[in-house]
Amino acid sequence: MPIRSPEFSAWICVALFGCAALPLIAANYDQGRAYYDQVTYHYPAIRHFLDGGDFRDYSSATTPGFHLLLAAVARAVSDSERLLKLASLLITSVLIWMVSVRVARKVQSVALTIVLLLPLLFSIYFFPAGVWLLPDNLAWLSVFWVLELALEFHDTRRWYVQAAAALAFAVLVRQSNIWLCLVVCSVAVAPCGERLDAAQFARRFFAAALASLPCSILLGYFVILWHGMVPPSFAERHSDLNLAAIAYFAAIVGFYGLFYLPLVWSQVRGLTRTAAASRPLWWGALFGLTAALLSPTDWNPDAGRVSGLWNLTRLLPSWHHRSVLITGLAVLGGASGALWLSLAPGRLRVVIIATAVGFGLAQCLSHFVYERYYAGLIFLLLLMLIRERRGDPAAMPPLSLAGPLAFAALNVTILGAALL
Repeated sequence: MPIRSPEFSAWICVALFGCAALPLIAANYDQGRAYYDQVTYHYPAIRHFLDGGDFRDYSSATTPGFHLLLAAVARAVSDSERLLKLASLLITSVLIWMVSVRVARKVQSVALTIVLLLPLLFSIYFFPAGVWLLPDNLAWLSVFWVLELALEFHDTRRWYVQAAAALAFAVLVRQSNIWLCLVVCSVAVAPCGERLDAAQFARRFFAAALASLPCSILLGYFVILWHGMVPPSFAERHSDLNLAAIAYFAAIVGFYGLFYLPLVWSQVRGLTRTAAASRPLWWGALFGLTAALLSPTDWNPDAGRVSGLWNLTRLLPSWHHRSVLITGLAVLGGASGALWLSLAPGRLRVVIIATAVGFGLAQCLSHFVYERYYAGLIFLLLLMLIRERRGDPAAMPPLSLAGPLAFAALNVTILGAALL
């Protein structure tokens, strides 16, 4: 039987998402947290720019890329809420297509591609942004663009120009995406199988820094205009140092990765047979434990620790404001993160490490440690690791698919409960 094209698998994933999202859009179904964010923050921001408002202050805490795009759609076609939601669905569909076609090219199976994507498609932190007017999935699309460019690094003028455009777009959609500059600079100077002398290193670093300049100037413009990292209306609520972000990032890696580890179990067993091979796991676990003990990790809405996994911390004890659940998951996340890195080829390893460091530091500067700020990136990284890992990406025992299917079922249950 001939293998279907990767594009076929991608269209199936887009169609599955559309079949769930379109009825909600057609009915103009308005319930839940996403709808609240739409009517409170993002739709008023779109109207603000549609009516000719400036950048000094508006009703969203993010840079205005999404709102400017939707305002342009409203101006060119219609400001109907349903039509704007269809534009949001189109943005999400582009991201789904891009992610799934790259997975399908590696795993060479329609069914396997769909199973791997299902937990993302019906995550409560991904699905709503394809139905309501939220900037999240446009932001993840911009992140995915930069990460894919980094994986396909070429020391050419064309690559640096593309990187500059992708970085500027990413920062225009979400100011915290400035961390992506670290990814671009890291992949430009990482040897990855080639030897670099000092002159080559300096030239590549200068070129990558130059590619990072437009987005830095763009962010600087908004910082000067707002006198901070967010519009003035959000300055008191969003700007804060919160080291719990590091432990929470590790905890989500541990929780999400648990469902995908069975797909690479045979390779994992090979890595844990000797003390030398398993040493990175212990260092990863120690990192997760240290991060979890560094800052309070119990449920605390005033400290920005609420919703998602934070809600589960109320079911288990805490010790000196350190949640047993988050601590355990952070240790698991550190160890499993080291495992995933052990399976990754050189360039992907550089991209993942730079992403984890840059994103983690960026999230530490936000008062709110919400799972929806992390989930999209972790899904993208896990899917990259699965498709790019060393060995045969298509060699996955059928029984191992139970992990992603169980995760998808869990996400559908949570999503359904949230939409009712």
